[in-house]
Amino acid sequence: MKHLRILNLFAATAVALSLVSCGWESSGRDDSWSDTAINVSGTYHGTTGYGGAVVSGLSGRTVTYLSVQQNGTKVFISDNLGGQYSGKISSGSKTASGSGSSSVIQYAYNYEVKGTDYQGQATTLVGTFEAVAEGQLLHDRVISGSWLGSSKNGGIYGLAASVTDSQLVNSGVSEEEEEDEEE
Repeated sequence: MKHLRILNLFAATAVALSLVSCGWESSGRDDSWSDTAINVSGTYHGTTGYGGAVVSGLSGRTVTYLSVQQNGTKVFISDNLGGQYSGKISSGSKTASGSGSSSVIQYAYNYEVKGTDYQGQATTLVGTFEAVAEGQLLHDRVISGSWLGSSKNGGIYGLAASVTDSQLVNSGVSEEEEEDEEE
């Protein structure tokens, strides 16, 4: 069982690092971050597969949830132990299938945030936010990735509640809109 957890941790780390460094390209105008209409804000809880922890592989106190606040491409994450992290959503993809009211859109966006954990240790969280939009519902909201601390590393996997259409709109403005407003 311990070997399986270690293998999962290394696999999650490898996937997260490759996604952040891959520089996803899009084939259509709707694929870039500034064109999306979703907001990843929410509370992402651990699952029973991780023993209720949203971060696995850490010794000591258990991180059971990550609270995410998004404003445009900026993202702020705090954990239940008092850790604070900030950074950006850097790139992503959007895949649509179906049409009209039966359309399904899958979103995946990379993130990297840095800050300090509850012990004051420098920590980087890197990975992916994923969600599925179907009709007026955004569901299957997932945060995954790696917890890269100065003295400890772990895997991140958490789920957030579904939200309705009125909650889908990104509450922030994109960097392009911020630049337009400054001109």
